[in-house]
Amino acid sequence: MNNLYYRPTVRTSRRNFRAKSGKFLKLLFPLGGILALGLLIWLLMQIWSFFADMKGTSFSDSAVIYVAEGTAAQKQNFGTTQYLPVLSGEPLLEGDSLRTLQNTRAVLEFPNGLVVRLDESTNVNFEKFENDKDQEVVHLKLLSGNLWLNKPESVKSASELRVSTNYMQANTIGTVFSVNAGLPESVYVVDGAVLVDIIDPSDDSDTPIDQVNVMASQQLNLDNAAFESFKRRETPRVLGAINEETRKSDWYEWNRKEDANPTQFSSDSALTNNTNYVSQVDESTSISDDLDATNDADEATTSEPDSTMPKVTFPKNGETINTETLDLTGTVPANTQAVVVTSFVSGAPNPYVLKGFKPGDLTYKYIAKYNSDGTGNLTLGTNKFQVVAVNEDGEESKPTTIEFEVEIEGQTPPADSAEDTQSNDVDVSQLEFSANLAAPVLVSVNGVPASSGYTLTTNRGEVSGSVGKWAKSVVVNGYKLSQYVPYSGEFTYILSPGFNTLKAGENKIVVYGFNDEGVRGTPATFIINWKP
Repeated sequence: MNNLYYRPTVRTSRRNFRAKSGKFLKLLFPLGGILALGLLIWLLMQIWSFFADMKGTSFSDSAVIYVAEGTAAQKQNFGTTQYLPVLSGEPLLEGDSLRTLQNTRAVLEFPNGLVVRLDESTNVNFEKFENDKDQEVVHLKLLSGNLWLNKPESVKSASELRVSTNYMQANTIGTVFSVNAGLPESVYVVDGAVLVDIIDPSDDSDTPIDQVNVMASQQLNLDNAAFESFKRRETPRVLGAINEETRKSDWYEWNRKEDANPTQFSSDSALTNNTNYVSQVDESTSISDDLDATNDADEATTSEPDSTMPKVTFPKNGETINTETLDLTGTVPANTQAVVVTSFVSGAPNPYVLKGFKPGDLTYKYIAKYNSDGTGNLTLGTNKFQVVAVNEDGEESKPTTIEFEVEIEGQTPPADSAEDTQSNDVDVSQLEFSANLAAPVLVSVNGVPASSGYTLTTNRGEVSGSVGKWAKSVVVNGYKLSQYVPYSGEFTYILSPGFNTLKAGENKIVVYGFNDEGVRGTPATFIINWKP
């Protein structure tokens, strides 16, 4: 009997458990459905938000890129590190960067009516686009080169444009103006007015050091000396009228024509056909990062290479050259403002600043030539060159060194002789010269007007001077300037500890020229004091 009564008890307990479980499940299923529905709604909202903000789906806050001249324009998409060729009609979105290489100009057209034109060798980043009911603001960062901006006042007056360089931020609602990110940085205004904030990049605050209002037909030039004055809370004279040289430049004239009669650009057919346009672009337009694939083992350096050092792509280290003229070529970092190539003729360093290189260029070219009379910068036998990149702060990279052999049919290398050495203490009294050939004149140091006795506070000085146009050649401190252009009347000489042309304290620079008959002109002695 106990067993009979026991079994129903067990079945009753199970039945009660099942009944309770059933009630719980009945409550759980609706709750789970509500949670699943909520999760689904949240996911849909996230997907909608993603596609609403995703670059490439809605271009109301983007610019359209048009290649105005040339083909070598490249874009770096947000979040990537590689520059790829672009075609007319592509969008430039928030966070993207655009650069033009040599002989290429580009135009950006924004939906709000803003037109931005990029000169050759220019790099710009589309930092941010702010858009609300009351105002829209376009933020651009000019990394190098020149921008021309046309923002008609008639187009949405609440629309604002901000263009930043290293030391300036130009703010405008409606105007026509140009910005240069080189050294010195500059802003000149054609129409309207621009409020320029002077910025200290080492200061994390958003407060500018000072503000300068640049009116129509005015130009602001900010060099290192003026910037240091602003930091001392002084008021340097940085404003002046747009100079004649600027007005006659090809960049200025081209933009004024475009302002008056804008070119109507069209998208490239590769885009309108929705094809893989990148593969159709000529490989010559993809100059750039692919060059980094050059075998570093073929490039000699004085130390381990780093990202700040230039590279030599031709000739290869140890290569034998059989021509009397060659183009020494290579690549440099994106922030390079100048390139200095040093040749070593008879062992003496002869540094030369490449005149054809512009800030923002990624490639450089130096012409070396052999002359049988020994006046060239290329010699028979072993040749050594060093290349240095100078950034926007005036800092020099470690030198990249290349050595190669030159063999020319029918020419015999001269017998070995003791290497000439440079001296900062040339005895002027021992020089025989013609007083009828005037002495050279010191014009500037690092772009600043200077005279003998100038004090240099940086570790690099670019000395510029003039000599009579009678001078076929110019000699500085005992060796001939191989890059001096005969009869040009202008010479440049680099002071640098790395080139063994600059020492702490007093530096004596003796300069004289030779006419076409080999007669020496009156020498001049300049003193440059270096305080490291």
